[in-house]
Amino acid sequence: MEHLSIGQLELRHTELAAGGSWQPTQCVARHRVAVIVPFRHREEHLQAFLNVIHPMLQRQLLQYTVFVAEQVSLVLSVFNACLMNNSTCFSISWVTNNK
Repeated sequence: MEHLSIGQLELRHTELAAGGSWQPTQCVARHRVAVIVPFRHREEHLQAFLNVIHPMLQRQLLQYTVFVAEQVSLVLSVFNACLMNNSTCFSISWVTNNK
C-alpha cells in the first residue's frame, strides 16, 4: 500500500467536497453515512485509512462525510474516564441536575 501525504490525498480525491463529503451524481443515494475517525498522533495510519475509505464508500454509492476528531490528552483523569463512558456520565449529571 502506498503512503500518500494529506496534500497528495487531496490531489487524488478531487471529487470530494469541502469537509470530506461526497455524494453520487448519477443517482440519489439511498443512505447517508457519517464516518467518525478518532485521531491522535498517527498521521500515517490516518492517511492510509483515508486512501482506502473514500473509494470503498464511493463504490457503494453512499452519500457520506468523514469527520476526523482529534483526541487530546486531558489533565483530569476523572474527566477523561467520563469521556470513555459517556453514557454513564450523562446519566449521573442528569440525575444530579434534576434532584
